[in-house]
This record gives sequence, structure tokens and C-alpha cells, in this order.
Amino acid sequence: MKRQPAGTGVRPGPGDLPVLVSAALDGLAATLSVAALHTVRPADLLAFELGAGALVLLATAAVTRRLRRRGALRQLLLGALVPGAAFLLGDLGLARTSASAGSLLLGRVSK
Repeated sequence: MKRQPAGTGVRPGPGDLPVLVSAALDGLAATLSVAALHTVRPADLLAFELGAGALVLLATAAVTRRLRRRGALRQLLLGALVPGAAFLLGDLGLARTSASAGSLLLGRVSK
């Protein structure tokens, strides 16, 4: 009779590591934002957050050859309004609270 190794028997899939890294970074987001807000204004942090996100999305679209000029302005405006307004309000709130309270609030809202 063949002996089974100890453990759960669950093998990680190819997408498990990116999901784990994403969850860890999401958990650090509020703490890092509060730390950044000690040195910059909420509007400056918003510009960095939106700029970094836009660069990642543009690079991904270029690499996958899905970068199109048609509809780009509409998508840019949507991106500035939907996550932009949420990030701005979140940054304004985080500037007035502690990192632990901000993590609890943002964790409750995003789940």
C-alpha cells in the first residue's frame, strides 16, 4: 500500500502567487497611504495613484496589443471619475485618521 504524504493535498495553481501578492499589497495600501500623507497632500497622492495606475494599464494594453485610440478619452474620463473620486475621498479621510482605523474602514468598504 502506498503511503500518502502529510498535508492537505492541495497544489497551488499558476494564478495563486499573483492573488497572494495582490492581497498582501491591498492590506498594506491604507498604511502606506497614511505614511505618504504625512509628507504630501491628498491631491498629490491622488495624482501619483492615478498616474501609476494609468501607466500600468497603458503598458499592459500595449504589451497585449489592445491599445486603441478609439474611445480612449471616454475611458480616461471614466477612470478619473470612478476610482479618482473614490481615491480622493479615501485620501482625504485617511489624512484625518490613523493607519489602523483607516485599514479597518477601507477593508470593510472594499469587501
